[in-house]
Amino acid sequence: MSQPPQFRPTPPTGAQLVRRRGLELQIVPENPRRRALRLHLGPWTARLFGLFVLLAVAGSAAGWATLPWTLGVPRAERTAAVQSERRTQLGERLKALTGELEESARLAAAAARQVEKAHRLLALPNHPMTTPPPAREEVETVFAAVARRGLRLEAEVASVLTRTERMLDEIEGIDRQRPPWLAQVPSISPLGRAESVLVAGFGPRRNPYTQELDFHAGLDLAAPLGTPVLAPADGNVVFAGVFDRREGEWWRLGRLVALRHGERFLTLFGHCDQLLVRRGERVRRGQPIATVGGTGWTTTQHLHYEIREGVGRDPRPVDPRLHVLDRVWDEEEGLFEIVRTPPAQRFPLPSPLR
Repeated sequence: MSQPPQFRPTPPTGAQLVRRRGLELQIVPENPRRRALRLHLGPWTARLFGLFVLLAVAGSAAGWATLPWTLGVPRAERTAAVQSERRTQLGERLKALTGELEESARLAAAAARQVEKAHRLLALPNHPMTTPPPAREEVETVFAAVARRGLRLEAEVASVLTRTERMLDEIEGIDRQRPPWLAQVPSISPLGRAESVLVAGFGPRRNPYTQELDFHAGLDLAAPLGTPVLAPADGNVVFAGVFDRREGEWWRLGRLVALRHGERFLTLFGHCDQLLVRRGERVRRGQPIATVGGTGWTTTQHLHYEIREGVGRDPRPVDPRLHVLDRVWDEEEGLFEIVRTPPAQRFPLPSPLR
């Protein structure tokens, strides 16, 4: 005969125990010498405590969930402020770098002009300036214009340095050969290191005496009376004196020295006081040939310095500043434009110089 099944009660859950017996809390101190604190909560008190804990947990979760929204505006403002400050710092640094590039470009251009002057004096072939490549277009920032200018300056400096290096190589090649005609190329200031002021440049001007427009074919350099005038290159004295009035306006230059430098150059030095050389004499570069004076058609002492280049009876005048390698002139940028566009009119020489 089978036995009837025995009933085994299901053990109560934690929630049922709380409802029946309540809840006991123990607070155990970190110091083992102190006794634990026991707190017994009745069934209803335990339920209220549990509800309070649930609400606290839910509130905390909601608080953490909404924290980004609560702190979002201040955080964005702080981020924007930091980014703005960093952009400002980067912008200032970019401007500083661009300024350094501008200075490098200025120095490179000045050095290139001096080298180009020497290059031209040696009648070497011209090397046109290469056009820098366009700046890269990927620079798209608040300082994009400054960045693009920096890239363009960088390309310009590289182009100038490349061209200058080529010209220097060619100049050094000729210098190593030491051809005889090299000493006959005017290349120093006729006043040396003496203090002088450019009072009239090469090119169109209004004549201070006639008030008419004319072309000044040389330079007027004001200097103290008696300042030595030096030969700018080796050559021969072809004239030393005052031109006859029958030669036209040449007498206005007063006492004048003319030097022939090989077959390519002729130099003229007007308004001199003392003449230190005679016709037919051989001179060397740097040798004193006269002194600064105020003879001829002039109101103050100065030197009229003129260079003619070319073969034939009437070689054309060129800007003497192109032949002065030991002095830097103001506004030298325009010198080579004058070379490319020489005066159209003829400047006939007096018969003693032909």
